[in-house]
Amino acid sequence: DTAGEEDHSRYNLRVLKKPIYDLRDSNIVSDNGPSSYNDSRIYYRPSLGSYITKKLNDQVISYARDTQLHYQYEGEDSIASDLSSIESLSLQDENDSRFFYSLGPKFLRLADLYSDHVQNNNNDNT
Repeated sequence: DTAGEEDHSRYNLRVLKKPIYDLRDSNIVSDNGPSSYNDSRIYYRPSLGSYITKKLNDQVISYARDTQLHYQYEGEDSIASDLSSIESLSLQDENDSRFFYSLGPKFLRLADLYSDHVQNNNNDNT
């Protein structure tokens, strides 16, 4: 005997198939019984266009995680001023740039940017 290869009529394999519609939709009725070509029951299924339109209308609009968001009051009443500015680094000492180099290879690019900025500020001040 084989491992149940002849038992095609006892198990409903359609239960294991990926559903076409979202299972939370209350107006979609699924048939979990065995399939039969003589089945005279009629099930309501909306057209694909109306289903997509309904889902788009119900969809909550949210921004992608990589979308740049602009805030009107960024830096207002803050001693740091605008957070996108690197000008606050001009207050730092050149010795502070050595700190970035001590953090290892992951921070080398940041250390290079910081040391170039400090050198440019020193040249502007002289």
